[in-house]
Amino acid sequence: MNSAEGEQVSLVVEEIRPSVTADMLEKSVVEIGSFSTRLVDKSEGRVNNIRIASEMVDFEKVRPGEEFSFNGTVGVRSSSMGYEKAPMFIKTEDGAKKAYEFGGGVCQVATTIYNAVLDAGMEVTERHEHSRKVTYVPRGMDASVVYGSMDLKFRNNRQYPVMIRVFVSDEYVTVKFLEYREPPLNWQQK
Repeated sequence: MNSAEGEQVSLVVEEIRPSVTADMLEKSVVEIGSFSTRLVDKSEGRVNNIRIASEMVDFEKVRPGEEFSFNGTVGVRSSSMGYEKAPMFIKTEDGAKKAYEFGGGVCQVATTIYNAVLDAGMEVTERHEHSRKVTYVPRGMDASVVYGSMDLKFRNNRQYPVMIRVFVSDEYVTVKFLEYREPPLNWQQK
């Protein structure tokens, strides 16, 4: 700063190594479970609803012993939250019927999470089957969710924290559970 114009200056360089490197993080993160379901019904409203619910769950962290609630994380499926009317099953006196309601399609996200939970060996604490067979998983492998009455819940019964990753492509909904054996410094943040 004090040198004359045009004067050559020797810079002092001090190399500072990071306390956490990408290599360290890659070695501490392990995929413990995953599952994918095919998007069979690709109607615009349904895919929109799946994307919104997926974004709400993506990057959620569940500590050892903690219980995850799909409804507690995703919240009410309403137009004010960006959800659109899309096909879903509703119970009637005459049995299950197809109807168009806000949030139709989010059960596919819950179902994909449920199967990834099973793959990861975690404890399912609440799950409900649909009143009719769904097309994206075999019968009995689905998870029906209705805000206020039917939830998907699981407990992280593992030794380490897990993070849920949700990916939606043109063809699939994929859920991966990542276990952090040595949590990164910013673990507290979403």
